[in-house]
Amino acid sequence: MHEARGLGSRADEVLQAARQLLEERGHDGLRMRLLADRLGIKAPSLYAHFAGKRDMENALIAVGLLEQAQAAADALGDTPPEEDVARMWAAYRAWALRNPALHQLIGARALDRDDPAIVAAERPGRAMVLRSARGDRPTATACWAFAYGMVALELNERVPPGADLDAIWRAGLARIVRED
Repeated sequence: MHEARGLGSRADEVLQAARQLLEERGHDGLRMRLLADRLGIKAPSLYAHFAGKRDMENALIAVGLLEQAQAAADALGDTPPEEDVARMWAAYRAWALRNPALHQLIGARALDRDDPAIVAAERPGRAMVLRSARGDRPTATACWAFAYGMVALELNERVPPGADLDAIWRAGLARIVRED
């Protein structure tokens, strides 16, 4: 349902309100009844736009994946990601820190790869990560896992007090993408 929406549509309004609710209350606070109350409608009206909560979450995830990729692309400008891995991942980190609940939702469960919007939204970021690893899939996966894990640790305040996060990022990425 959500892939056919146009900008400014009621479904987009619902999705924006869902995102605000997600960021305010976290994944557990994203409830259809709360969302309907926020929009001043009855909860069953939401199902005219999304088949259910999972469908709405998938739409949020697709938006987040596209935003992550766009943040990295914007940070790089014309510089190919393989030439500036640190800048690409810094953009990912900055996006995640600005959108903590959406970042956590994206990683909370397996991606629904039966949803065409998620499949399409995942492509740009996946391609950029692969290019940053010079086409090496294991290195690309290691970079993504390191970046995701570091952001999760930072968001959950699990990094030791006084740790230099920027230095940790530089060291981790340098070791992963080093040329052998």
